[in-house]
Amino acid sequence: MKKLILLLIIGLMSCNSTYKKLHHSFHFIKQDKEQFEISAYEVTNAQYRTFAKETQISDFLPDTTMWNDLNDGIGIIHGKNYYWHQAFDDYPVVNITPFQAKAYCDWLTQKSKRQGNKSYVEYRLPTSDELISIITSHNIIEKRDYINLYSCDFTGNFKYKIGQTDTFDYNNDKYLLCGNITAYKQGDYYNLIGNVAEICSDGYVVGGGWNDIPSQSLQKRPFTNASPDIGFRIVAEQKQQ
Repeated sequence: MKKLILLLIIGLMSCNSTYKKLHHSFHFIKQDKEQFEISAYEVTNAQYRTFAKETQISDFLPDTTMWNDLNDGIGIIHGKNYYWHQAFDDYPVVNITPFQAKAYCDWLTQKSKRQGNKSYVEYRLPTSDELISIITSHNIIEKRDYINLYSCDFTGNFKYKIGQTDTFDYNNDKYLLCGNITAYKQGDYYNLIGNVAEICSDGYVVGGGWNDIPSQSLQKRPFTNASPDIGFRIVAEQKQQ
């Protein structure tokens, strides 16, 4: 009996430690006049793997075969390594669905509830209006202006036109595909526009990704399929038990 109690205590301590580490790693930012905070970073491969390992539900795993749609060698390499290899630990998790992203949020919420406090943190996906409001209120696009028709001022991980031509260069912003979650600081956030378009709770993706041009960063686009250029970030709200 004593051994069982000890194992239970160790398990709860481990759960609390994992939760606190995950919560603080997002660096949540309070929104003016709002009750919620939003993460400065996109959810990473390492963070999502912790969730997938703990839940052990195969339906939660990313569809890494989506990388093969790129039809080139780097797509095949990413399909084998991007989600699993530690070199990509701090890159945004991609190729997941809104269902999987919501399951991740619910998992974090349950971890917070297990802390045993009167209050807990509820995690969720942002709405498309919330994301767009943050992008516009922080003047992320206006401050950078994308001089000379996106001529490589490296303000976000997008595909840019080469000079005044209609040809696009995928690699002139330092990243051929997804970049590290700290790739581009934009106000208080990182990669809020560019890098990966972000899944919202209302069925849209917002922000534009590495396969988009900057002018698409404020567009609401319906989520259709899991994709190598779509990830997500999360919102945190204080709730009472």
